[in-house]
Amino acid sequence: MLVEERFSEILRVLDQQETATVQDLTNLLGVSESTIRRDLTQMNKRGLLKKVHGGAASIRINHITANRVSAVRALENTDTKQR
Repeated sequence: MLVEERFSEILRVLDQQETATVQDLTNLLGVSESTIRRDLTQMNKRGLLKKVHGGAASIRINHITANRVSAVRALENTDTKQR
């Protein structure tokens, strides 16, 4: 499997599950843990995912959380904000 194919597959998994462990990706892709770790490091540098202890997380998680917090705060204290 080529590097870009692994990257695509890792991103597909993160889109579905939001997080993935090195072990899960190793089993899924049939490559060594060292290969997965190198891939995650490269993808983290490119901004494609967030590398975390033991695996990776989708970068979309942080954007979704931030948007939800902003939306909730926008609905709070509306009377005060209108004044």
